[in-house]
Order: sequence, then structure tokens, then C-alpha cells
Amino acid sequence: MALIKCPECGGEISDKADHCVHCGCHIIVCPECGQAAIADSEVCTNCGMKLVRTPQTDGQEQPQSENAFQTADNFQKIWESENSGGKMIAKVIYYSGRVMEVIGTILALVGMFSLFSRVANFNSNSDSLDMLLALGEINGLRQKLHLMIICAFTLFALSYLCGLVAECFLPYQYALWFTRKHISAKDVLKNQKGLDAEVISKKDAKSFRRHKTMQRSLFWAENERERTAELVWRAITFLLIVLAFVFSAIALQENLDAYLSSVVITGEFEFQYVNLIIAAVFFVVWIISYFVCFDVFNKKTEKWISSLTEKQS
Repeated sequence: MALIKCPECGGEISDKADHCVHCGCHIIVCPECGQAAIADSEVCTNCGMKLVRTPQTDGQEQPQSENAFQTADNFQKIWESENSGGKMIAKVIYYSGRVMEVIGTILALVGMFSLFSRVANFNSNSDSLDMLLALGEINGLRQKLHLMIICAFTLFALSYLCGLVAECFLPYQYALWFTRKHISAKDVLKNQKGLDAEVISKKDAKSFRRHKTMQRSLFWAENERERTAELVWRAITFLLIVLAFVFSAIALQENLDAYLSSVVITGEFEFQYVNLIIAAVFFVVWIISYFVCFDVFNKKTEKWISSLTEKQS
């Protein structure tokens, strides 16, 4: 399926369509150059080719080609052809987040390996090292590990942010496109046999239900308040997870310092738990808010879809 311009309004339509979905103009496609012309035209205004229309048989209606804006599948194809960079941007954001997550995990593992290997090396050579040398070595290790902890948790937070952006980017772009094209959900589910627009075919309804991104984008396009509420909720979940990461990093640094001090000076390790408890609270609040709100918004979307598809033919 290719896209051509309507000779009347200039809007992009399918080369299989028999009329423009934007202005309703009936068209015919030139078999020579593929240019669209008004259905009453005798010759193509682009190449001069004579246009021949298939005559209608008495008592029979000439079959109409499928409208480009007919099902969820076609909507997705047309959107991708008009917004070719959108899907690529979403993929780049998503995989950037996964790369950050992997790098953060590698930093955490390298930090743990460095800690235990250096401490083991220090213990095995403690008799031959004076206290000042040992303190300098431990302090250098502490600074490096603090930096690695900050970098690792920053990468984890950015990875989560990339996941949120990638999850919302395509539905939001779809929603803006539907609004700009003045397309409603019933346009997507409209029965292609020309029945009442309120009657939805089972085939189109099933096609629509397969596209989770399409469902959310249409819901967002026709329910702006719900779209804003969901985006605000996602921003709040990001803030909660950032706070959880911040207090986790502080707790980890405090316990690292306590452990290194016990190795060199005190000989006793005293666990620091205050910031760890605060981080755990933020993690629990994040998990509860995420799954509860996720379930609420999913049920709203499903209820809205059911209200559209309850009259399936």
C-alpha cells in the first residue's frame, strides 16, 4: 500500500482508496503514473493518460477498494509511513536504557570485586604495612567505590526514565496524530461493509484489541484528562524510584565506610540501617503506587474499549 495526495485537499490517502478520508472527494488513480485524480476526470492531469473506469453492472454495486483508514492494522501502517522516525526514536530510547542498566550492573560488580580483593590483600599483608600506608590505601579505595556507587545508581535511575519515556512516547505521538487527523476510535473500528457506524465488526474489534499501543493512544486522544493524569502518575513513580535510589546509595556508602573502618581501625563493623529503611519505604511505596495505578488506568482503558465494542456484529 502506497500513499498518494488527494487532488482536492492535498491530504495523504491510500492508493487503494476510492475517496479521500479527509474531504470525501471521490477519486480514481492513474494506472500509468499513480497520480490521484477526481473521479469525473477523463484524463490524468499529471501524465495525460486517458482514465478508464470499470463500468457498473446493472443491479450490482461496483466493489469499493478498502479504505486506508479502516482497521487498527492500517492505522498503524499509515502512521508509521507518515512518522517514520517515531518508532526508531522509541527503540533508541528503550535500548539506551537497557545499555545504561547493563553498565550500572557491571560497575556494581566491579566495585564489589575491587572491595573484597583489596581488603583480602590488605589482611594478608597487614603485618608488613604501617598504619598510615594502610589508611591511605583504604581511603583511596573508599573514594573510588563512592564514585562507582553514584555512577551505578545514576545509570539505574536513567535506565528507568528511558523505560518510562519509551513506553509513553509512541502512544503520545499516536494520540497527537489522531487528534490532528480528527480520527476517532469509531473510525478505527468502522465496519468496512458500510453498515451503521455504531456497529463494529468482530474482525476489526479483534484487530483493535491486539494493538495495546493503539488502544492507549486512542484512549489518550479522546480522554485528555486521563492522559494527563497517567503522565503525572508516571512522573510521580519516577520521583519515588529516584528517592529510593538516592537513599540506597547513601546507605551503601555509609555501610562501606563502616566496613572499611572496621578493617583498619575499630575491628568491629556496625551496620548503618536508617537510610536503608528510608530507601526500603520509598521502594515499597513505589511498588504499591505503580501496580495499583497501573491496574486502575488499565481498567479505565478496558472499560472504555468495552463500551465501544459491546455492539459487535
